[in-house]
Amino acid sequence: MSENRQVPTTEVRGYIIGLVVGDGWLSDSINLELVSSHIVDNLLTCLAALGIRAAVNMRKPSPGSFGKRERYVIRFKHDQLLRTCQDWKVIVKTTTEDRDFAIGFLSGFIDAEGTVYSGRRIDGFKRFDLQIVNTDRSKIKLCQYVLRKLGVFAAIKSSERKDRRELFLLRIHGRRRIQRLVALMPLCTKLRAASI
Repeated sequence: MSENRQVPTTEVRGYIIGLVVGDGWLSDSINLELVSSHIVDNLLTCLAALGIRAAVNMRKPSPGSFGKRERYVIRFKHDQLLRTCQDWKVIVKTTTEDRDFAIGFLSGFIDAEGTVYSGRRIDGFKRFDLQIVNTDRSKIKLCQYVLRKLGVFAAIKSSERKDRRELFLLRIHGRRRIQRLVALMPLCTKLRAASI
């Protein structure tokens, strides 16, 4: 969380909930499985800002599993965050009513489900893209709504995966749009790391 402005507590809560919605699961506690140590560090800093302690364990990839990287498993308990994560309607309502929460939620969801591309195309021009992918259309629609509130247009496309499940892709093109998001979302590790 190294940014110039003071990040509001509601934005921090939104970030954590966005990560959980993207890469988490709920039991009697909140659990996440992440690959990036930078995102883990950012999450632990956000949790500490709210006075929440978390347990972090490493999970080695199982033979034949998708992906060969070790994963961080983070587990923490917080009743209010757990209740919020369990109720999609509350997440949608809070996101539509609270701009700081919406920015935090989108930052966390991008860290969980997003990819930032900045590189040269075959024709020599530099390409800048942000893609957010998920199988749940309502999550992608909520991200699109937040982006529109922030003045960034993004189109949704759908395709079919090999297992015949529908996949939804939200794509943002262009350096200026992504730079605007970088300025608006200091908690988003993937946007901060992009060399734009």
